[in-house]
Amino acid sequence: MELIPDSINGTNTVALDRTFQDRLIGLNAVQLGIDFTGEIDMLKLTLLCRQFGIPVELLPDDLDSMAFRDVLALSLLIYRLSGNPGSIGIMAIALGAADVVIDVGGFDLDHNAQARHDGLFLYNNEAEYRSFYMNISITSVEADRQPAFEADFRALFAIFQPVHLHLGNVTFTEAGL
Repeated sequence: MELIPDSINGTNTVALDRTFQDRLIGLNAVQLGIDFTGEIDMLKLTLLCRQFGIPVELLPDDLDSMAFRDVLALSLLIYRLSGNPGSIGIMAIALGAADVVIDVGGFDLDHNAQARHDGLFLYNNEAEYRSFYMNISITSVEADRQPAFEADFRALFAIFQPVHLHLGNVTFTEAGL
């Protein structure tokens, strides 16, 4: 019984298969890798994000082109680390911050003024329960950019971070303080 049909078992097809095999054997594996963080072509970044299931359409429209490109380039890493301080720091740095200090805590009492015995759930001023509450201090963002930066950061936080995280206050400090 012949498993390969005559239509593709010709000498031309076999020769092409050998040619591709020789090319693949000589190919350096590094050439096949995707360097997300080093990529600068917007079309390529957009296609790569879609390929990995990252919703480019949900990103804020008002990001400047450099910030948009940086967020796209780092989005796979942000998603992979989502929910930990590293991911939050990468988000802020992609938007142009020099450094980020994350203060996890800020435990409040729940709606009936009773703290839970394990301190796991927090009640915040938006009347929502979240497992973790954090305040963030951003370094080296110009005063005139701070409102837009905070709006973009909060929008990205809602997209990239798990729903159980609550972003409390975003404060801005000067470098070295």
